[in-house]
Amino acid sequence: PKYPSVADVRITGQDREQWVDLRPYANTAAVSVQETSSVERTYSLFRSLGLRFLPVVNKYNQVVGTITRSDLTPQALAETMLQKGKKHEHEHFE
Repeated sequence: PKYPSVADVRITGQDREQWVDLRPYANTAAVSVQETSSVERTYSLFRSLGLRFLPVVNKYNQVVGTITRSDLTPQALAETMLQKGKKHEHEHFE
């Protein structure tokens, strides 16, 4: 099918006030991890469930981030640890 280009789409102020109920399409039992979950638990969920991404939630069950498969590669984990170490070192010396 031929779709209009983005430049041809006109959105009015009234359009911007509209809501779409996505509840019929949402998985309300989605798997997630707490922001304090271990890397081991997170990796285990990815492996056992074959996930592509995993929502990260806070103590109020609000999504605060997403972890992907690529976030759990040895290289990505090492980079994250280095960044956290530099941040901690910087805070310690201020």
